[in-house]
Amino acid sequence: MNIDVVRIHFKDNYGDDEYSYKYLPFQYCCDNLKNFEHIEFTDEYDCRNPNDYCDECDNTIPGFSVCVEEPVPWEDMGNLCYYRIGYCPFCGQKININIARKEDRSADYSTMSTLRGLLKERIKSTDRRVTVLIKKLKNWIEKLMKCGTSENTNQKNSQMTFEYKGYEGFAEYRLEDGIYYGWILDIDALVDFIAESYDDIEKEFHLAVDDYIQFKREIGRDD
Repeated sequence: MNIDVVRIHFKDNYGDDEYSYKYLPFQYCCDNLKNFEHIEFTDEYDCRNPNDYCDECDNTIPGFSVCVEEPVPWEDMGNLCYYRIGYCPFCGQKININIARKEDRSADYSTMSTLRGLLKERIKSTDRRVTVLIKKLKNWIEKLMKCGTSENTNQKNSQMTFEYKGYEGFAEYRLEDGIYYGWILDIDALVDFIAESYDDIEKEFHLAVDDYIQFKREIGRDD
């Protein structure tokens, strides 16, 4: 069984190099491995030899591990321990992990971190929508840093328009950021909105329009 992973590189806010791995869709060797609840595809280190399966920067390359809860002396709760396996315990196939490509996402990380910081500065003087945007950006950054599936770049409807309560909106999928970004058209202010998925972007547009209408009421504008 062959599993291809993508090695993601980015620089954090201190300028240090960080890495994470995303795995591409793969075919399980057998249904037993796919459905067995105590075997996970993870980047947790191997409890027997923590330095094994690491790259040159001490980041664990993901793979299949047996996950068990082991007791801790004098404690009521146990610790989850991971034991890496190189062969399927059910059908015996060898598990090969291949680094298919490397991607530098430093610019994406820097953009999202900067935007999150700017929004935090505005949070005390603006509406609820900023809090929602900060949460979405936080989730995006955490997703970049964690092991997980590689993003599908074949997004449907890369550009779209909406209409709601007499307002029109435009949105587009930004591949470099992995998000949908849009704004309300033909108004004298920038009212934008973002979403992580195509299914949510129109809902975010509706929320942006409602917030804008409420804001105009508060300042006594009826145009």
